[in-house]
Amino acid sequence: MYRKSEEIGELNKNLAFRVSAEVERSRGKDLALFENSRRRALSDLLMNIAHHWRQPLEIVGILVQNIQDDYVYGQLDQEGLHRSVFMIMDELSKLSGTISSFDNIYDNNKETTGFTLSSAVVESLSLLESELKGNNIKVKSEISGDGIIRGVPGNLSQALIKIITNSIDNFKERKTSDKTIAISLKKDDPSGIIALTISDNGGGIDEDIIDKIFDPYFTSNFKVKDKGLGLYIVKNVIEEEFHGRLTVKNNEEGAEFTIWI
Repeated sequence: MYRKSEEIGELNKNLAFRVSAEVERSRGKDLALFENSRRRALSDLLMNIAHHWRQPLEIVGILVQNIQDDYVYGQLDQEGLHRSVFMIMDELSKLSGTISSFDNIYDNNKETTGFTLSSAVVESLSLLESELKGNNIKVKSEISGDGIIRGVPGNLSQALIKIITNSIDNFKERKTSDKTIAISLKKDDPSGIIALTISDNGGGIDEDIIDKIFDPYFTSNFKVKDKGLGLYIVKNVIEEEFHGRLTVKNNEEGAEFTIWI
């Protein structure tokens, strides 16, 4: 009897150890998934920023050359110089704004703070501006409510960028014409719940896979770019850091993601 008790005790210890080891392994896997997804998003965003910078830099180069030519040919006057300097500074200010947005979103040392959902939307769209314009995608915004939430602002902006990027990729895949992304931000006054909805007119997600797109490693033509990790990580960030919910459905024109916080 005593021996059996010892054996049961030993089995319980082994089981507890195995459960603890599995929990740690699972936690490590989730962290690895998050970091891999974050690196992919960072790589994509750097490409977007490079494209975003190209045109302003070309404009600055042309303006500087014009100043030099006007000076060589004796056509440089004070008014023309001031006008060119103003235009150059305006373009440099836009470039500086891009750096600030990028720093706000991808600063690893950011601490939890209070911020508005609308500010996260603005940051996300500013970094995707060149990608949206380059693909002739219109963005329609409707802000009828907002509120202060707590968390790391950059993490929410990254989540929004991932959702919007999925719509952009879907447009490219399906060669959608007259592409539109609609962003709606509403607050329910009695409950205080804020609903942020991002929808597109890209035809939607196949009904046989729509219930699986938040699963880890799920791959489909809708999300071929990052092998399914993106939306899985986005859902985890919304639920675990911001204590909200992320849902998806098809409307009459396309896919509709809603963040409830």
